[in-house]
Amino acid sequence: MSRSDKPLVFVVKQHAIQHLASSLDIEMSETPQVAPTVYDHLTLMLDQMVSVAWQKIGLHPDMVTGKIEPNLSDARVAIDVAQYLVSCLETQVDDEDKRQLQSIIRDLKINFVQQQGGNQ
Repeated sequence: MSRSDKPLVFVVKQHAIQHLASSLDIEMSETPQVAPTVYDHLTLMLDQMVSVAWQKIGLHPDMVTGKIEPNLSDARVAIDVAQYLVSCLETQVDDEDKRQLQSIIRDLKINFVQQQGGNQ
């Protein structure tokens, strides 16, 4: 299976693992490393924004404090940024991945509205 046959998220995570291994002086016996594309970076950014959105909606604990600390204003920004990143990535993925990306944004929005209704 060539790099282009692998899902984009897999390629990005594989690159991150290889980078971590090299920084720890661990040898990885794999194919030669290929520089990540801008879409690889966008995928990582999307993963981070989705994680932040869940935390700010108040459904996951904050990664730093370990506490549930909802901030719906910040959640809205994180969801908007994630939606923009999805729009950038949609042209680069197959239909199944596109549906998964759209599903992530839909789930965030639904949960945001539910949390917003509970805080009024």
